[in-house]
Amino acid sequence: MEYSDAFELVYEFWKKTWRDVFQEIGKPSEIRSDDLTRQHEILVLYHGERPIAMVCHRYVNLGLRSTLEDSYFSSAWTKEDCERVRAIGGFGVIGSQILVDPEYRKSHSQIPTKQLISLLSLEQVQRAKPDLVIGTMRVDKGMNKLFYEAGATSLAKKIPYYGAEVDLVCFFPKINPIKINPEFKDTISSLLNTAKIVKQRSAA
Repeated sequence: MEYSDAFELVYEFWKKTWRDVFQEIGKPSEIRSDDLTRQHEILVLYHGERPIAMVCHRYVNLGLRSTLEDSYFSSAWTKEDCERVRAIGGFGVIGSQILVDPEYRKSHSQIPTKQLISLLSLEQVQRAKPDLVIGTMRVDKGMNKLFYEAGATSLAKKIPYYGAEVDLVCFFPKINPIKINPEFKDTISSLLNTAKIVKQRSAA
């Protein structure tokens, strides 16, 4: 499959899934493609050639005010939270948009799909050796607990966000390596070594 075709397939999956999410929480919202296209890296799980789960990464300098005034921080993140992140600064990763196809949310495999894509994401960003990893995790879906189990620190809890509640979380991988359950470590490493990253950040 050509790169452009692969990206368009992921884009359609991304758009449909977000539309379903907004419908689920009763908060219709306009979906703009640049929320996806501006990502540096999109890690995708497939069943055959069908995307079934994905997560996005942006690699940024979190010490810059221009980074913290990005639209990503305009909803759930307060100015105080942003200043705390900027004070830490350094090479950072913004993890976002963990999406799973509804048909694959109740998996009978060893690792539930949402946990699998999350662990793949954490292993991928840990390999990049950032100073800081941040994310916005939904409480009602248990995503916050999944990340706390991996060693995340809470910056703020139960923040209203598009009709749901989220926790603002962060990791400090150089100080405290992200914890991947040893039971899943080999599976995660093997999958990641053969994973398809649809959009890769530039060397710059």
